[in-house]
Amino acid sequence: CVLGPVDRCGLQVSVFPHTYQRYQVVCHGAEAPQFVALFHPGLDIHYFTWYPCLKAWADARCPVLVTAYRRPAGLGETPALVKTLLETLVGTGGGAGMWVVEEENPHSADGGDFNAGYFVTLGSQGVLPVAPDEMYFSVYQALTKAGYPFAPRVGYLDVGPADERVAAGNVRLLAAVAEGALRAAKAGEDACDDATAQAFAAAVLDQALGPESGAAWLRSGVQRAACANCGEGYDSAAWHCAICPATGATELQAGDRVHLAGLQREELNRREGELVEFNRAKQRWVVRLDGRDALFRPANLAR
Repeated sequence: CVLGPVDRCGLQVSVFPHTYQRYQVVCHGAEAPQFVALFHPGLDIHYFTWYPCLKAWADARCPVLVTAYRRPAGLGETPALVKTLLETLVGTGGGAGMWVVEEENPHSADGGDFNAGYFVTLGSQGVLPVAPDEMYFSVYQALTKAGYPFAPRVGYLDVGPADERVAAGNVRLLAAVAEGALRAAKAGEDACDDATAQAFAAAVLDQALGPESGAAWLRSGVQRAACANCGEGYDSAAWHCAICPATGATELQAGDRVHLAGLQREELNRREGELVEFNRAKQRWVVRLDGRDALFRPANLAR
């Protein structure tokens, strides 16, 4: 539920203590955002999680501020990395895409050791595809050319013990990263066969986590649990529900009886139907209404 609003210096502030993906569903009737601020969001690591949000904001031409940071040791989501990723996704110039580029912030912290750059996007120069799979390879090529490995994992980033977070021996992590590479290799008109997709996934792992990481993944034979609706793999079912595009205000499954709600066409609201399947390409549920199938967003379905 939403906490607030509370008056803070004349500004009404509310907090939704969950993921933005859940906010979009639970509070789908709320006013659309006029400005979005993402502070060090980890767009490279969480690419699959953030992409649907970035697309929605781009389609709505909502200004999005993204920060990045630079440390002397070279750790972190650097401004150059974020700039390259955003340029690849939304473009720059021409009245859309990335508008503000500040790789060097005159203000710093920790005696100059911490410097945060920032970028502002507004819309996109082209229409972003529905699925992140189709933009993966473009981002991979751009970041590789700039000297950064691109190895996002599929699923919400579960934070475990420190020795398990990023390590070539963490087979769960290897499987999550490999799943994204496999999906990308099989996406679009240039989809490749299974053997080529596996070779690409192994190469991505080697590049990001070190030599032999790909071989370790292939040897492990790890099979991730997969959502029966959206098809994405996950480590935690509870966390997957927080970002699953097929989840409505409550969990939805094929065969559920639902009624329509929150649609602009009032005559459709409260009509009852049955869920047939989740259309992954359209990110919509197929709902059978009086013997005919139609597509609806999960946010407009209630049990």
